[in-house]
Amino acid sequence: TRTADWLSKDLHCLAKENGWNYVRPAANYVVANNWNWVIRELALDAGDVLWGADPDGRPQEPKYLDAVMDVFNNAPECFTVQLNRPCVYSLDRTRFERKIGNTNILDYHELVAWSLGAFDIGWLHKIGGMKQYHEQYGYTEHAVSDAMRPLGGKWYILKDFYDVHATAPDQKYVDWKLECAQKKTRLS
Repeated sequence: TRTADWLSKDLHCLAKENGWNYVRPAANYVVANNWNWVIRELALDAGDVLWGADPDGRPQEPKYLDAVMDVFNNAPECFTVQLNRPCVYSLDRTRFERKIGNTNILDYHELVAWSLGAFDIGWLHKIGGMKQYHEQYGYTEHAVSDAMRPLGGKWYILKDFYDVHATAPDQKYVDWKLECAQKKTRLS
C-alpha cells in the first residue's frame, strides 16, 4: 500500500522530470481554497492555466493536456476544460457536440459534475478565485459556474479524453463524500 508521503515523492519526481512546478501545502485548506493556495503560491495570473492532478484521477488517453490547451487557445470564453467520464448520466444530458480548434468537446445545457481538469486563471481572478458552496466538500461546479455565468464564462468537457476516477478503499471516506454531496453533513 502506498502512503500519501510516497505519492507525494512520486509526484515530486514526476514534476521534476517534466519541468513542472510541484507544490504541497502544509495543510488541507479544503477543495476551493487548496486551488486558491496554489494560485497564490505560484503567483499565477491571467494567461496561465492550472491543471489539477488529483491523486484519484486516472486520465486514460495520451495528449489530453494538448487537447485542453487547444480548447483554451481557441475559446476565450472558456474558464475550465474537463476530462470526460465514462458514465451514463453525461450521455443522457442535453448537450451540443462540436469542435473547438481540432478538439471534440461536449457543451452541456445544464451543469454536470466535473471530473478532472484545468482552469484559466484570468477567469478565476474575475470572480475572486475558486469557490464552493459546501464548506468541506462539493458544489464547486455550482459555485464557480454561478459566478462565471453573468460574465459570459463557459465550461467544456473533452469528448474523447476520459478520466476514470479511482475509488477510495475506505468506505467511511466514501460515505462521508456522499453525505457531503447530499448536504447531510458538515463534518470535516
